[in-house]
Amino acid sequence: MVSVIPAAEGAVSPIIAALAILGPTRHYRECLGLALSARDGFSVVHSSSFDSSELARLAVSRPNVALLDFCGVQPVPLMQQIAAARPEVALVALQWDGSDSDALKLFEAGLSGFVPRQGSLDDVEAVVRGLLREEVQVPPIVAAAMVRRLRELGRTRIGSAPSDRLSTRELSVLGLVEEGLTNKEIASRLGIEPATVKNHVHRILKKLDVRRRSDAASCLHR
Repeated sequence: MVSVIPAAEGAVSPIIAALAILGPTRHYRECLGLALSARDGFSVVHSSSFDSSELARLAVSRPNVALLDFCGVQPVPLMQQIAAARPEVALVALQWDGSDSDALKLFEAGLSGFVPRQGSLDDVEAVVRGLLREEVQVPPIVAAAMVRRLRELGRTRIGSAPSDRLSTRELSVLGLVEEGLTNKEIASRLGIEPATVKNHVHRILKKLDVRRRSDAASCLHR
């Protein structure tokens, strides 16, 4: 979730977007920072290259949105590094001309938004404000690629066996459900709390897309 920074007492307008701008070209970062700082509610709290020592400063500056200039760099490893270190920061890719399949890899690595190279400063602002409303902002071609990917995953899920979807513990719980044991009895058998069993059963029903325990047991047979 993207946080909103409250206004300081006496401030004319609240800072709703605390921005970090990361990229290899300093003058590009500085120009973009000046332009965005002039926009209502925007403040640039960090600007640096992708150097590890510079990235470590993100913990101090505490941005809620990071704009990433991927021109001339390998984006996926950087995305993974930043997303792992600062998972609460919404990440936006700038100046990147990869394919739609490559864009999906970025979103899988932690990307939240995307502005194509031909996008304007208004487009950058729109993406940032959309993220503050918890909206993912992507170009139509990337959205279409996402839909295709979801369809592929859906077909894979439908064709997979229940044992491929459940963890070892969930399979153990489901096996005892099949025997007709209650949550309390399953908890006693496995040496865990009844509440834990309840959570396992809930996840099992969700993963198998069924509503009743008996239906889940039937899926295991199939």
